[in-house]
Amino acid sequence: MSTPEPTSGVPVWARKRRKPGNPLVGLVVVPLFLLGALTAGLAVYEKSFTGAGARMDGWVGL
Repeated sequence: MSTPEPTSGVPVWARKRRKPGNPLVGLVVVPLFLLGALTAGLAVYEKSFTGAGARMDGWVGL
């Protein structure tokens, strides 16, 4: 069991929150993740990564 955080006497909602990360990272990582998931899904459907790549190349060539 982990030890509880030390209390500072400040309510939870008044504590300073962590600064969120760089939004540019999210703009790059999320589309790459979606592209990878799409490729993996198509590879399962086509039963090969070659077939998945050929299908995606057909979409880009429109």
